[in-house]
Amino acid sequence: MLQKKCLEDVIVLDTSQFLSGPYASSLLADLGAEIWKIEPPIGEIMRLYTLFKPSIAPMMNLLNRNKKSITLNMRSKEGKEIFKELIKKVDILLENNVPGYMDKLGLGYEVLRDVNPGLVYCAISGFGQTGPLRERHAFDMIAQATGGIMSVLEREDRAPSVFIADLGAGVHAAYGILAALHYRDKTGIGQFVDISMQDIMYAFNFRAVIRGALPEDSLQREDQERITVPIYQSFKCKDGYVAIVAITDRQWKRVVLAMDRKELLRVRKYRNVIKRIEFVDEIYEIVESWTKDKTVVEVIEIMENAKIPCGPIVPYKEVSNHPQILAREMVREYIVDDPEKKGEKRKITIPGILIKLSETPGDIWTLAPGLGEHNKEIYEGIMGYNKEKLIHFKKKGII
Repeated sequence: MLQKKCLEDVIVLDTSQFLSGPYASSLLADLGAEIWKIEPPIGEIMRLYTLFKPSIAPMMNLLNRNKKSITLNMRSKEGKEIFKELIKKVDILLENNVPGYMDKLGLGYEVLRDVNPGLVYCAISGFGQTGPLRERHAFDMIAQATGGIMSVLEREDRAPSVFIADLGAGVHAAYGILAALHYRDKTGIGQFVDISMQDIMYAFNFRAVIRGALPEDSLQREDQERITVPIYQSFKCKDGYVAIVAITDRQWKRVVLAMDRKELLRVRKYRNVIKRIEFVDEIYEIVESWTKDKTVVEVIEIMENAKIPCGPIVPYKEVSNHPQILAREMVREYIVDDPEKKGEKRKITIPGILIKLSETPGDIWTLAPGLGEHNKEIYEGIMGYNKEKLIHFKKKGII
């Protein structure tokens, strides 16, 4: 019995490269959407990178699983005409170019919506389609920098280690696409989906957002010292670190009793969460004086018995072996050609399906396609170009 796919009748034309756009389309692909990934005839940048740094080859499978690859020179006259013919066949266009680039090619939204009025056109960019910085080039770090994330994480002096701007943009692009698609299905009218990476970083940056609602004296105090809600911290143990969260008065009482420090319940300055904010450093010293003589396992067992949220700080190299991650089938293993050792195979792991649907659960049906692997299937089988035409396109560098 064939598995049902909730997005199986949706076709996405994906011209995006690097991380944000491919991640967005991979989320849709995991739920059954058919992704036609357009690459230049020489291949997209991520594919080219793997030629010089084979160790990043698994990224291609992470970002391009469940997709079909076609090649097209979108700058050529014939390539632009082919692109417009493709637009007639799809539901969604996804791109992550600098605003204005597609317009310069003659393939902007105003042109393409005349070709396909029901088209959902999604554009991801560093700063969005409006505003004084709209034409600025940007990558993940630029969005994190200008969205205040690097400041709030106190990483002004080094690059981010997690691509939260790219990944956040990808998630929001998929979210926006599905909302626009739902509207299109009701009305027949497509629309433009504008995703700004900086917007998303600002919205994620609660510390910056709430400043607008704070009185001036609070802002001055915050500028002098970081306001932290107790208990919301990681603490040193004999063999590592453990994260503990106890932010309500009831949880504070449980932590105190779990540490066998019930005398703290009689300390007036700790009597409620508002008071404890003023003495957060003292409280953290008290907790760490208790955790430092215990192992991570011992602390977690005691806190779990007290029904206090807690967890070990898992090293990133070990998280793929976490029993909860494995139980959720979030680690998928595949045997692929070894890009560093010709003729040999290697095992790779990529994340499983994030969204667990009961009726249409989604899956990883195929790994990343080869460059232009589906040219014949799409150009000949769907678009109707004959074999001679494809040979002509190939010779002229159009595909």
